[in-house]
Amino acid sequence: MAKKEVTYAEAMAEIEKILARLRNEEMDVDSLAAEVKRATELIASCKARLRKAEAEGIEAVPYAAVETGEKETALIQALAEFPEVVRAAGQTYSPALIANYAYDTVKLYNSFYHDCPVLREEDEARRSLRLALTATCARTVAAAMSLL
Repeated sequence: MAKKEVTYAEAMAEIEKILARLRNEEMDVDSLAAEVKRATELIASCKARLRKAEAEGIEAVPYAAVETGEKETALIQALAEFPEVVRAAGQTYSPALIANYAYDTVKLYNSFYHDCPVLREEDEARRSLRLALTATCARTVAAAMSLL
């Protein structure tokens, strides 16, 4: 039986749940590998959707002139914090900082995705900004998961 393809929102929600279990230390070592593998699959699915958008001619272009809303601004700020979180985690030997960051970022993205259409956005510049945010969020969460 073929696997049902998950929607972008479903993938991000599932990643959020995985990160919550990790954050709350609800997984043992045996299930951790399976959960990280599943999160990796979900991230790959999100990236495939981005490639599909690009193949359809929808691509991220410079968006300096785009006015951002509250959700976009919050996500941009969270993504900008990643290097500092990694530095702090390394200095304090606390991978939980990275797990918490990933969880919070996925939660922010899920809220953003729910409230802000990405592919359905009619304004090309705003759609481009949202695609860039989506791609950056996917890369950042993937990087965070790889550090764990």
